[in-house]
Amino acid sequence: MAKDDQQLTPWQAAHQASQETSSNGKWRRRNSQFKKQNRKSRKSTKIHFLSAIQRQNLKVGWPFVVFLLLLIGVLTYLVLPISSINDVIVHGNRYTSSTNIRKKSQALGQKSLVVFGQTKQIATRITKSDSRIQSVVAKVTGPQQVTLTVKEYPVIGYLYADGGYQQILQSGTILNSKVLNPKDGYPVLKKFKKADVLRRVIKQYRKIGPTIRANINSISSSPTTTNPDRIYIQMSDGNQVYATIDTFGTKMAYYPSITSKLKNKSVIDMEVGAYSYPISQKGRQNNGKASK
Repeated sequence: MAKDDQQLTPWQAAHQASQETSSNGKWRRRNSQFKKQNRKSRKSTKIHFLSAIQRQNLKVGWPFVVFLLLLIGVLTYLVLPISSINDVIVHGNRYTSSTNIRKKSQALGQKSLVVFGQTKQIATRITKSDSRIQSVVAKVTGPQQVTLTVKEYPVIGYLYADGGYQQILQSGTILNSKVLNPKDGYPVLKKFKKADVLRRVIKQYRKIGPTIRANINSISSSPTTTNPDRIYIQMSDGNQVYATIDTFGTKMAYYPSITSKLKNKSVIDMEVGAYSYPISQKGRQNNGKASK
């Protein structure tokens, strides 16, 4: 009898059935694991696919979201009282009223963001409002604060007219307001009747250095038949100078070197060339025909 035809013993039949069951169980477990892995793989692929779309949308949309949030923040800030300027600090001014400067700035009550973008316009507006002001720097120095730094034209002399003294600024402007007494250290311009002549004098006077300028007491019109533009300059050291309007601004630079050689108080003639003689001889000189 062939082996396959032999009848299995009960023990062998049970063992064979157990092996078959075990084999079928292993196959079912492998099949189940494969199905789980396949489902995880499909799920993972789906998750990664959705994340890529979300990342792409984020790249495209985040600038708009940020802009929208900023816009909301700005609009909210603008409607609040803390967005308006309520304090204007003025410094650097000596003659000009701080109250007038604040008024001309038109910054009080304005929105801080608006003022921040208009600081140059504010500075220009204040400068043009007063001839005494040379320049202004406007800055927003706080959420509700503006600081104005003012620079004024210095006074370089006085013009005597109708019993009073008008201030002459470094810019050449003559202020309309008058004072009764000029301050020491500033020269006084006298006897200049014509505005164009006075402008020429001031133009030349501005060329003189501060040290020599501080030594000038007065400049007066002193025309002669030969020189209608002659001026007379009284110096604080006691010397006297005769010069011509259109050249004295340059020639006065030689004044220190000339006076260093003088032994007496003298008249220095700078009309044509430059020469000097003691004041005691002034009556003998013909100043209208001076020459070297």
